[in-house]
Amino acid sequence: MTRSFVKKAVLSGVALATLVASSSAAAAPVAATTSLQQHAVVNWKKGKSAGKDRATFSLPGIGYGELVCRTDATHIRIYPDDITKETSMWTTVTHQIPGGSSWAVKNARVFTFATPTTPLIATGSGSSAQEGFNRENGVEDSGSGVIYGVISQRTAFNQPASQTAPLTSFSLDWKWSGFDGPAGKQKCKVEALLFTTMPAGKKFKTKKSGGTTRGPGLPAVEALVDWHGEADAALGKTTSAQVQLPYVGVAQAICPTGRDSAAALTITADDPAEGISAYVETYMGSSVDAPLTTTPISDPLTGQLRIPLPTNGFLRIVVTNAKGQGSQLYVSSWRQTNDEKPAENFCEIAAHAISVLGEPGGGGAPGPT
Repeated sequence: MTRSFVKKAVLSGVALATLVASSSAAAAPVAATTSLQQHAVVNWKKGKSAGKDRATFSLPGIGYGELVCRTDATHIRIYPDDITKETSMWTTVTHQIPGGSSWAVKNARVFTFATPTTPLIATGSGSSAQEGFNRENGVEDSGSGVIYGVISQRTAFNQPASQTAPLTSFSLDWKWSGFDGPAGKQKCKVEALLFTTMPAGKKFKTKKSGGTTRGPGLPAVEALVDWHGEADAALGKTTSAQVQLPYVGVAQAICPTGRDSAAALTITADDPAEGISAYVETYMGSSVDAPLTTTPISDPLTGQLRIPLPTNGFLRIVVTNAKGQGSQLYVSSWRQTNDEKPAENFCEIAAHAISVLGEPGGGGAPGPT
């Protein structure tokens, strides 16, 4: 992992904006959506953290969030306005450790307790949820790492499922040191880049508030599957709407019912003869080993590429055409389809795509960072 990936993402966005402006460069129409881009930074050194240890960001339709880095707390936290809805912050958290790295998939949720067949109960997660950057109880002397995440919101678990806010995806890295020593040796930097899908034609003025800059972002699309109970699934909710990924093709999320059912993300190439390919990192549980990586290629006859989705996990996908143009997707996948009570089964898939070119200067899909 490199600590410059947030900066690279920004540079890739600038390069992509130039490419989108040239109609001759695109292999497929750019999706008719835009995004709010936010760059949030916490940065202090020599122990001078007062007034600099927190940066807030917006979660349109949901509420707000914050980055915190103090000697006693390091985390990203979300604050939904309505805790009766189910808000999920899926993340894959990678820590740098001696000799390598370790990672884990997390799902920090804000909700009022319910199952598909029970009423809302006045207990649950509380008003906020967080994911910490520290590995130990308390905050260790030094730490560094990377997070990829997707924040989504839907109706309460005991109600027919439907999306209630646009997706926000983010990439984040952090590094601190000297926390166990004298104040003059303490320093911390946390940097996050966030994208929220917004309606086509939405206008944003670039503005800065504290450690956060907000402004127009890249074209963004999302594909969601949400059903709570098999009766809800039967209402045509086992497949998402088809969405156009810039430069590559049409994507759709699929999550059927049934004990042995298999969820997937399919992407059908705009030009089957040209084809598309993908680099996929699949995270499930936790490990000190590298995540499962695959490089599927579209079928030469149908042009379709099919990516299996885990029962409980997170994926980072970069899909590109033959020219190296494409999209990066973050996907959270959570489902239960084997309960003997059909009403207790559910599926929640959120796929968020932000257009990228790969490394600045042109070229193919980025591999492991």
